[in-house]
Amino acid sequence: MRLISQNTRLIGANSLRGDLNTISALAKGYAALIPDDVGGTKLDRSSLVDKLSSKLKKVRLVQITGLPGSGKSVLVRSEVQRSLEIGPTLFLKAEQLEGTGWISYAASQGLSGVSLETLLVEVGASGTPILFIDAIDRIEKSQQPIVLDLFRVITQSKLLDNWKIVVSLRDTGIEVLRNWLENFLSQETIETLPVNHLNDDEAEILAKAKPHLRSLLFGVQQVQEIVRRPFFAKILDQGYRGDARTTKFVPGSEIDLIEHWWLRGGYDADGKNVLLRQRVLLELARIRSRELSKPIRISQLGSVDQIDGLIADGILQQVR
Repeated sequence: MRLISQNTRLIGANSLRGDLNTISALAKGYAALIPDDVGGTKLDRSSLVDKLSSKLKKVRLVQITGLPGSGKSVLVRSEVQRSLEIGPTLFLKAEQLEGTGWISYAASQGLSGVSLETLLVEVGASGTPILFIDAIDRIEKSQQPIVLDLFRVITQSKLLDNWKIVVSLRDTGIEVLRNWLENFLSQETIETLPVNHLNDDEAEILAKAKPHLRSLLFGVQQVQEIVRRPFFAKILDQGYRGDARTTKFVPGSEIDLIEHWWLRGGYDADGKNVLLRQRVLLELARIRSRELSKPIRISQLGSVDQIDGLIADGILQQVR
């Protein structure tokens, strides 16, 4: 079946159609949780897509690295969405994992009890034989066995020797990753794809769409290194839309930007709303710190008065 699938796309076994549909739906949903624009402007970083494709032709495992906010997850999102156009795609996102191994994860997502090897053979034959994992360095220890099960089957099964693995992680997470995946990583040749801040051409495209950011995008090098990371550019753009005086703010570091964001209650609050939003954000942070990979339930909060506003401002997302 694998040899046939290299030339002809298969539809998958009827008995596993439900599982394949579920896997595709999960991948689509997880990908949609990753913002891929700066205030409605999408950046064309096709050079990164080309580099990833080139590396996957040479090795089995590619790690996408970079500083926070540089666009690692967006690159993963674009690749997952391209794969979904072909067929079923297996995509795991750190904060969406449930269970203590593949079997319990599969059960929590409504998948059948079919063996992992059989399921991956079908995914690869009818879709894309690539395992995508976003923010692998943020996976909690209790959920790490889910990934270990996948790595073990993919690397040991002769039926899955065409499978590839793409993971994203922060620069600071590489050594942490080796602590629990060393047995697998030592057996594979690994390519690293660094995602850096926007280059001059990419920054120019954003500056044309967001003229109020131009002076920062092309300011002193220290400021460029912050603002040219898409996530931080988005925060500054949001602040400008809330209050045009934001253009007078020039961040000298990530801490400056975070402090500016915090003093406004996350985005554009003023007056007593700033304090109310700060209290909710602190409560959310306390709850999330106990279980980093678990979504926060509304019932866990003492007050929900500010939740709608935080969702509207893009600070929170509804995951279910």
